[in-house]
Amino acid sequence: MTVPAPLRLIGMILLVLVFGVSSYISYKVNSETSRAISTSVKVGAWAASELERDFTKFDYALLEVAAGQGNLDRLLLRYDLFWSRIETLLTGEETATIRADRQSRALLDELMVLVRRIEPGVMNLAMDDRAGARDLIAQLAPYRHRIRDFNVNSFSSDRVRERLIQSFEDRRILALSVLGLVLSGTALVLLLVRESARNHRLALHDPLTHLPNRKHFTDKVIKAEKQQINGFDRIGVLMIDLNNFKEINDTYGHDNGDELLRVIARRLRGCVREQELVARLGGDEFAVLLQHQVSPQSCSQLARRLSENIAQEVRLGSSFRVRPSASIGVSIFPDDGQSLQDVIVNADMAMYRAKKDYGVSYRLFDPSMTQVLRRIRQLAKGLETAINDDQLRLHFQPIVDLSNCRIQSVEAILCWQHPDFGLIEAAEIEQVAEESGMAGSLGEWVLERVGAQYADWLQQGIKPIQMAVNLSPSMLWRQDLLPVLQRILKLNSMPAYNLMLEIREETVLRSKENTVEMIQQLKQFGVDIALDDFGTGYSSLSHLRRLPLDKLKIDPIFIQDLNTPHSDLRFIRSLLSLAESLSMIVVAEGVNAEPQWRDLSAEGCRQGQGGLFGLAMLPERMAALLLSQQQDPDFSCLIDSSSTPGGSTPLVSQPQL
Repeated sequence: MTVPAPLRLIGMILLVLVFGVSSYISYKVNSETSRAISTSVKVGAWAASELERDFTKFDYALLEVAAGQGNLDRLLLRYDLFWSRIETLLTGEETATIRADRQSRALLDELMVLVRRIEPGVMNLAMDDRAGARDLIAQLAPYRHRIRDFNVNSFSSDRVRERLIQSFEDRRILALSVLGLVLSGTALVLLLVRESARNHRLALHDPLTHLPNRKHFTDKVIKAEKQQINGFDRIGVLMIDLNNFKEINDTYGHDNGDELLRVIARRLRGCVREQELVARLGGDEFAVLLQHQVSPQSCSQLARRLSENIAQEVRLGSSFRVRPSASIGVSIFPDDGQSLQDVIVNADMAMYRAKKDYGVSYRLFDPSMTQVLRRIRQLAKGLETAINDDQLRLHFQPIVDLSNCRIQSVEAILCWQHPDFGLIEAAEIEQVAEESGMAGSLGEWVLERVGAQYADWLQQGIKPIQMAVNLSPSMLWRQDLLPVLQRILKLNSMPAYNLMLEIREETVLRSKENTVEMIQQLKQFGVDIALDDFGTGYSSLSHLRRLPLDKLKIDPIFIQDLNTPHSDLRFIRSLLSLAESLSMIVVAEGVNAEPQWRDLSAEGCRQGQGGLFGLAMLPERMAALLLSQQQDPDFSCLIDSSSTPGGSTPLVSQPQL
């Protein structure tokens, strides 16, 4: 028989009232019990024990002075704490029960007289005044046992026992509320069972956007795969990831970021049919599952429509307007995979390909993407062996003074001669290391080899020179980075200022909150810090001012525009002015032609790096250049572009880091 809704409501109200009244009675009884126990034991007994503790520590501090081993500052601190404890017991509201006992009050009054009497002796006590310390100890001696008894009585006196007995007797009232609690609790359990269906639905939906969540999406995928008939019904998967969402979140605040996600969720839902599934997988990642009339053409049309709708302007709050964008990957089952899980992975791969291809909002999965993934996996598998077996090599590129083209420092550039893929350059090695979790091991290996090369060049008679190393995000966030640096520098007798750590602008902008603090610790350690690839990110002046930078390295893309029909030096001039105001040196990367060098030098850029001065080369070749520079006052690292001398041709092309 179904209970009418009004009766169910009345029953729930009665249950809530019974439970509430029972809970209130329990609360009042327990509160009174706790208050009685706290007043009679916890507060009073604690204060009494603290009095004995402070007296003992003050007495011990005097004993240290008497033994010639004390500390006057510590003695004065213990004296002040002892005095404060007596005052608390004499005046505090929480310790009124202590003062109610006449013997306790008499002892406290005597102690107050004592601390006032010995105050001049304590204040004027000198370190070598052992006799004065012994005199003070003698004045304290009569009170040691009395304070001890005072502490013990605060726990075990008849007065305390009576209050505890009374407080526990009060707890018998709890029996009156037990029945009500049992009945109402049982009813509430039944209500919870009734609500389980609703909770189950909430567990399958994202609380922010109210879209199905990752679990719901996964369950739906499993069900769709089981319903696929004879391999003829296609199922489409679209993976959607917002571009630069972190920057929006950081710039406009998390509340506005959440509002943007809600807007995007509504737009996605409005672009698909009612029977299709739109889910939020987490963060700024969404997914669409298509099961009706699926084809590459229909998926492409939907991806294009989703991109156009997402890209419409969004108003955040009362004053912010943004134009979001997204990268979308599309994959179709069974065309692109033997299982829907494979298709999801492929769609995710296509989405990342779209994110890397500037100006492309969506990509359909292509088998060639699997080859790229296979290459990355194979490189990751072999990288650990390459690190352990010294298959990696360091080459060095000169960084020169643009006024005279003499080498000021060198940058260590990593390369790997892979048995299957040939020469692997630094950018790809670092990407593989980051994605496979080996960036920390790789970074430590590079630092060790740089330190060893520094020591080797010193033995060859080469004067100390600064060596630059690119620091990956994972290496920057290592908790033991400073100990690692200290060990390597000490082992190779390398001063910290001869090591320059290059940190990419993107690493600083997209990294953890403690990154600035970590960079400041590195600077305090003594190494130089350079901001690499400057100009490609979104650094603000206020952000740069927080970083203890020594150098700014201009990204090569800005150098390539020099000496062209539409060249514009305004960016370079602004950057040089900014660097000068922040006491930084600007290094121009990618200087490959003499006109670029002349323009940069004329504008006051102090250092440069690029093919015009020599690309990355073997350590032996770099050692020869450094020795030539030491021996020849007129040495210039400028390479004659019309006729490159034998042996000075770079052995490795410079990777675009």
